[in-house]
Amino acid sequence: MVLESEAWKADPEIQRLPTLDILLAFEDYSRVREREFEEQTRRAQVEKNRRERKTREGFKVRSALRSHPRTVVDDHAFLGPLTRACQSG
Repeated sequence: MVLESEAWKADPEIQRLPTLDILLAFEDYSRVREREFEEQTRRAQVEKNRRERKTREGFKVRSALRSHPRTVVDDHAFLGPLTRACQSG
């Protein structure tokens, strides 16, 4: 695969590198890409967990409001700041 690449064919300096050096460079590159992928996957999971937690918290608040009736004014005063906090992250 390396021997067929355009970079290999076009650059005599690369052609002079020992095969082991090329393999070690690829191994390093592969590790970096793997770490990047794992970090991206971890961030996506953290965001998913955060969204799910906020959904559960919002449900608990709405459920509590239904079981403890208040006036419309009290509901808006109670829900306003919490709703905005949940939406902003």
